[in-house]
Amino acid sequence: MIAQAIRPNGLPDYTLRVSARARRVRLEMSARNGLVVIVPKGFARKHIPGVLKEMQGWIERAMTRVNRESLAEPASVHLPEEIHLQALGEKWAVHVQQTGVSKVKALEQPPGILVLSGNTSKVPVCLSQLDSWLNKKSHERLVPWLREISAEQGLPFGRTMVKSQRTRWASCSSRKTISINRNLLFLPGHLVRYVFIHELCHTVHLNHSSEFWNLVHEREPDCAALRAELRKARQLVPAWVEQECNPLT
Repeated sequence: MIAQAIRPNGLPDYTLRVSARARRVRLEMSARNGLVVIVPKGFARKHIPGVLKEMQGWIERAMTRVNRESLAEPASVHLPEEIHLQALGEKWAVHVQQTGVSKVKALEQPPGILVLSGNTSKVPVCLSQLDSWLNKKSHERLVPWLREISAEQGLPFGRTMVKSQRTRWASCSSRKTISINRNLLFLPGHLVRYVFIHELCHTVHLNHSSEFWNLVHEREPDCAALRAELRKARQLVPAWVEQECNPLT
């Protein structure tokens, strides 16, 4: 259950996170992290108690919701029978082969067959191999794709990292390092392209200023519709991946 510790001043316990990209104070609530207060760089911390008091109703409702979800019966996780990587236009049928080898391996066998072989009796071990397979796919296909769009748009970046981010589809650092979420593999190609353009524009404007959005619109005129579609894209990531992504902000 989520912690509901109350500070001596009557305010809920929370974790403070300073974000150079945040333009306003934002609250997040989860079973793993509890209440997180995200503030812009330079925000005066003395104002946080006032924000928490103002948002007390939302905090109480969020605590109730997260506690209810935490107490719910956990859903059983099963191995997928098919994996649809929309970004690549690929569908993979998953075949499980129990062998005498203790280690589980994920092997591609054309046409479109992914074989999990070894001691496949433990689902978490098999899922771990699928996780590694997704990471490998991302390095092989998504990273070169990002480089192509970078060259096409004339927006160079530093290096690329592939992550299993829980709250972002991608991000860009002050050193122009672009981190991409391997779960982009499950999104249609036009959304992946938009995510890449969005992050490449951050190499010019590391914020969400009007100048940034003007640049995004210049490079992708349909960005508003794409951004709206991206808000609903998390449902495309299958449950067995156990990731949860929010739209770009």
